[in-house]
Amino acid sequence: MRCPGCDLYHPSQYDSCINCGMSLNGTTDVAVEEADVVDRHSDDGDTASSYAHSSPESNGDSGPEHHKRRSSHLKHKSKAGIPTAAGIVTAIFILLIFAGATFFFLTRTPDDQRLLTKGREELGRNQYAFAVETLNKAATKSPNDPRVYLLLARAYVGISDVDKAWQAISHAQQLGKGVVAEPDLASDLANYYMKRQQYDKAIDLLRPLAKENIGDKKSELADLDAAYGDTLLGKGDLEGALRCWEEVKTLQTGSRLGEAEARLTTIYEKLAFKLSGEKKDEAAIGYLSKLTSIAKNPKHYLTMADIYERNKKLDLAIEQLRKANELSPSADLQKRLSSLLAKRGKELMDEGNSDTGYAYMQQARSMDSSNSVPDVTLRGVNVTMDSGRMPKISGEVWNPSDSEIGKLTMRAELYDTKNDRSLWQKETRIVDEYDRRLGSRDSRNFSFTSGAAGRYDGTMEFRMYIDGSLYKSYTLEKRGGGDDTETASTPPPAKEPVKAKEPAVAPPIVSGDSAPAPGVAPSTPTTAPTTTPGGVSPEEKTLQNLGF
Repeated sequence: MRCPGCDLYHPSQYDSCINCGMSLNGTTDVAVEEADVVDRHSDDGDTASSYAHSSPESNGDSGPEHHKRRSSHLKHKSKAGIPTAAGIVTAIFILLIFAGATFFFLTRTPDDQRLLTKGREELGRNQYAFAVETLNKAATKSPNDPRVYLLLARAYVGISDVDKAWQAISHAQQLGKGVVAEPDLASDLANYYMKRQQYDKAIDLLRPLAKENIGDKKSELADLDAAYGDTLLGKGDLEGALRCWEEVKTLQTGSRLGEAEARLTTIYEKLAFKLSGEKKDEAAIGYLSKLTSIAKNPKHYLTMADIYERNKKLDLAIEQLRKANELSPSADLQKRLSSLLAKRGKELMDEGNSDTGYAYMQQARSMDSSNSVPDVTLRGVNVTMDSGRMPKISGEVWNPSDSEIGKLTMRAELYDTKNDRSLWQKETRIVDEYDRRLGSRDSRNFSFTSGAAGRYDGTMEFRMYIDGSLYKSYTLEKRGGGDDTETASTPPPAKEPVKAKEPAVAPPIVSGDSAPAPGVAPSTPTTAPTTTPGGVSPEEKTLQNLGF
């Protein structure tokens, strides 16, 4: 027997290895195994027996018994070994086939999904006609899948069948998915409309995606807005161009973002001048304010000054003129500012704010030496209606200077601005050589009642002259509440009219004319005086006798 531990042969009577001490009971007869091997590969049937007798184990007492056990072993190997291995291999093969089939059927893509994937791939290759056919098949198999219809819409856009594309989109929307669910569809449609200059439709498609910040749709929308904005600007649609370019500025992206400010400046300016010409002053001021926030331009401040002056907001008009003068000083601008300061000063004087009003007038004189500020001013001026419903103007003359005034005349004129003609006028001496002088900071009352009927609709005005120079105009307008009387304590500064020519024959004195207030000298009649046969009136003769 051979020791399995040290591979040393022993006689059969040994129970353990004499070399390593390992038990030899139950070990396989190696010689027999080797004989079996030799027997299977030898053509001579006796070779195995010869090999067994020549082995060291053949010198024992158990020869016949040992031979029997070897034959039994050989019989087992030949009958059972080969069939068992073949069966195992066959079973494994069957199991692999079964597992592969199971995996194939479990992982096999359904037809509708396969068609959907194929349709996407065809769209990616721009094979739109094939995609239409494939996706229509997918829609047949999955009629409730909105993705199929959105992809089908893309395919229809590719073959320029936009009507069917919108039908597919509408179907997808009914199933709960809109264009936002397929961003590439929105881009395809937008490009389709943009090529046909239907920018509004393209913008409407991209705006929801840009709002959701999907992909680079913000940039696409901004570029589309810029293109459409320029198109509208060229057509004169300023409001539409404004919306487009303001959206570009709001999105803060796109290849033309750098042009937004310049475009908006152009649009704001055009809109401001257009609205100002249409007397839509509030809207015009809004655009002008936006312009000045972008860049300070004297032209814009001057336009705002015009609007404020037209709306009787002289303080705001003066403020805008000051800003314009700071940016671009000029003699014309200073002259205009001086004129506006004088008007505002007269308004303040009318309101009874004498000191402030006179300060405005002095400032006007300091800015423009040619601006003639009268030595006296009017304050507390009221335009009303007398008992005979004739226009009446009253107030007081105030001397704001430090010097006394010894001579002063005042003339009132009722002027029809609608028909551009003078209806009535009268002149009176406020201070003359027969009356005491008008001292510093002193005042005297005045009152004139027109000899002609007036209209209280803003088309007639009293023009007041001091020493022959126009001081100010006071418009006849209705009061609130339906009363026909009017108080012109804060009238709008009227455009300086040309001095009316004295009529050849003055209108007759009206019996309703009020008497001068206390302290006011009797007025010089404006009617033609009664002349003597020699052609000299009594008043003229008296003046000549007095040396005048």
